[in-house]
Amino acid sequence: MTNTDYPLKERLFGLDARSLALFRIVLGSLVAIDAVDRLRDLGALYTEVGAFPSVLAPPAGVRAALPFQVMGVELGGMWLVLMFFAGVAMALGWRTRVFTVVCWVLQISIQARNPWVMYGADLLIRTLLFWGIFLPLNQVMSLDRRAGRAKAPERTPLTVATLAYTLQIAVLYLVTGILKSGHAWFDGTAGWYALQIDTFTGPIGVWMRNFPGILWASTLFIISLEYVGSFILFIPWKTTWFRMAILLTYVVFHISLEVMLQIGWFPWISVACWLPLIPGEVWDRLGWWEGTVDARPRLWPSRVVDVFVGACLFVVLWWNLGTVDPKLVSIRGPVRLAIFDLRLDQNWNMYAPSPLRDDGWWRADAALADGSTLDLITGRPPVLSKPMDVPGLYGSSRWNKFMRSMWSDDAKERQTAYADWRCRSWNESDEGKENPARQVTLTFVKKMTPRPGAVQKPVTPVTVTTLSCDARPKATPKRRHKKV
Repeated sequence: MTNTDYPLKERLFGLDARSLALFRIVLGSLVAIDAVDRLRDLGALYTEVGAFPSVLAPPAGVRAALPFQVMGVELGGMWLVLMFFAGVAMALGWRTRVFTVVCWVLQISIQARNPWVMYGADLLIRTLLFWGIFLPLNQVMSLDRRAGRAKAPERTPLTVATLAYTLQIAVLYLVTGILKSGHAWFDGTAGWYALQIDTFTGPIGVWMRNFPGILWASTLFIISLEYVGSFILFIPWKTTWFRMAILLTYVVFHISLEVMLQIGWFPWISVACWLPLIPGEVWDRLGWWEGTVDARPRLWPSRVVDVFVGACLFVVLWWNLGTVDPKLVSIRGPVRLAIFDLRLDQNWNMYAPSPLRDDGWWRADAALADGSTLDLITGRPPVLSKPMDVPGLYGSSRWNKFMRSMWSDDAKERQTAYADWRCRSWNESDEGKENPARQVTLTFVKKMTPRPGAVQKPVTPVTVTTLSCDARPKATPKRRHKKV
């Protein structure tokens, strides 16, 4: 089958059933892996006795989220175990639509419980799951198909949902490029600054700092790709070739991010988002095809679903326009609340408008009962020098994001809660019972990134809070949900 055998509208806005099956398998697997990854930080980041009690969670999106504590019983572990099994069920294509909904609800709930550990991957995965609810993900390679619960695969399903998904990916990358409006992206230094953020830079990224020329060229290539890549998706001539070219370019780009940066699951979820856009002709040439078009009616009333999906698409496009120019678009009142409830709010501001120039690492210096001082993060006496492994300092990528979020003007409550958690964790340990902490001082050792070729300035320790371990911090009053 050649490219011209597919009608133009299918080539531009249809999604092949085989590509959707691959997408379902990968996305479901990533949801399951994400659940396992979060479980190791369950007590510290998702419970009331951890470093982030739920009272500190922003109100936006909490109303639609599942509760994480009922009558003093912590439910976070149960939700994460359920997320794991729901992801596996989705990957296998068993009760696909039901478990796609379950995965989406659990994702928005865990994100609402602690938004300060969110990467761009979390925003992307909830977006993909939302559109996946309305896509025919189970027509190929699924248990639903074997059990007769899925219709026979169409050659290239074309629905309002496939249109919405295609436009979503295009808008995602275009808006990401537009928001990169800082000078660093246009003078070629953004790549250099991005790799100077020690918290998120791996060993290969550190090594790449020795090649400023390559980083300069890569920076200009990335910003150019994000500006023009979305339009290449819709070239009506030789669509398969152009689409595969831009798809493979982005896959290589995201894998390179995985090699150099430590930013959670973002590179792999970004790769997954491109899988539905693999043209059907690719599978035809590989000789993979199953079934014929099934004329049976849809399981859901098409007009109702199509109208809802179309309305959601309009809202998403309108919202993204507002992130580009807030003065141009303003969404308020019940519509804005509904957008937050469905978690359709989006902000693709990765390294935008420019990568951060300030960086550093935290110390939690505890004054112990025997008169000594101990950094509770490293378990050693505090020093001013940079740790050998900054990305591994806090224990996980979620912790890295959380600790980075505490270096901001609005983080006083989180800083106090973290210091309190450090006090309690140490004093409840075997070592702490013998030599308890009397006071914890939370210090951010600040480092400013110089321009390429400039001399690194000395780091500056900044004390942000000091907490007595004998006096518990005052409870923060329960917040009412404000209009957002």
